[in-house]
Amino acid sequence: MAEENGPTKAGFITHLHAFRGVAIILIVGAHAPTMTIWDLGMQGPLDPNLALAAGVEVIGHNSTLFFAFISGLLFSTILAGRGWGRFYKSKILNVLFPYAFFTLLFTLFHWKFGQSLQVFSGDVGAYAREVWDNLLTGQASFQFWYIPVLAILFVLTPITAWTMRQRWAPFILVPLLAAPLVLSRTFPDNSVENVVVFLAPYAFGVWLGLDYEKRVRHVERLFWPCVVLAIVASIAAYILFFNHYGPLLVRDEDPAGPVNWYETASYVQKMALLCLVLLWLRAHSDWLPRWLDLLAINAFAIYFMHAFLLFSFFEWVNLFLDAQPPATVQIAVGLLAWIGVLAVSLAISEGLRRLLGPRSKMLIGA
Repeated sequence: MAEENGPTKAGFITHLHAFRGVAIILIVGAHAPTMTIWDLGMQGPLDPNLALAAGVEVIGHNSTLFFAFISGLLFSTILAGRGWGRFYKSKILNVLFPYAFFTLLFTLFHWKFGQSLQVFSGDVGAYAREVWDNLLTGQASFQFWYIPVLAILFVLTPITAWTMRQRWAPFILVPLLAAPLVLSRTFPDNSVENVVVFLAPYAFGVWLGLDYEKRVRHVERLFWPCVVLAIVASIAAYILFFNHYGPLLVRDEDPAGPVNWYETASYVQKMALLCLVLLWLRAHSDWLPRWLDLLAINAFAIYFMHAFLLFSFFEWVNLFLDAQPPATVQIAVGLLAWIGVLAVSLAISEGLRRLLGPRSKMLIGA
């Protein structure tokens, strides 16, 4: 691919597009290996596999922050000039419609941890109520919580964009970026905290894209501090993982306290990493491979489908493994789940795109 540090005539920036591919790799990577370890037998807080789970979590957890950042950056670099009507139309058709479609599907057929595939057994009225609740809360599949948050970010985009255009924008942006340090995201319930946490990278992306070439050079000057911050935060997140999930394994409850320090460390790590990934992709725009482009094109479809496919995969795996396998087998199964689910999701998405053409965006996203 040719080097492209600014929009083309089609409104396309190669390295920002590729960032979507990196994000979806990490998001699936946050779930596939971790689900492998939990599904194939964690025996308590002293289980050595918990150390493996911690490493996997540190790599993938909170990668959805990348999606929020990319959405903000693409808005100000490309979409802002197209008008609010086109902006909201594209988000409704290409994000919210697919979300509604998959919510309808995964309310009817759904997995729960530790259970087999469930088929909704109520009447039409009960199904409609369940669908409505799932649309509002993002509970049709465990990763859907992000879409109601994203919808709120879309609603807030006019005020976010106006604020980031002002000369005093840094006085708002800096506290906004600092807020997730002491305001932890929640799961599985949605919350105001989630909106604040994801508004931070979204607003940062909007601000950066308003004068992209100039401001990305400021980010370049922070390269080494970001490297150090990413390493330190990764170590801290690894240690804090045990503090958070150890009590969860023993008592089936989260540790008390208003701040989840594991989430704080993970947030710092991912914000440092998103700067580093952005700079690397920007510097290598002429190298980016076709498979990364395909993952970027189909990122939303993969996001919507991957959890269902992971549950299906482990239902099959459990037919052959009835006892906790050694760590080497778990690693192999986790990698197979990661790569396999990415590949199957991609194949399904590409097949639907070729079958339905442009209309496929309303079902699987864009």
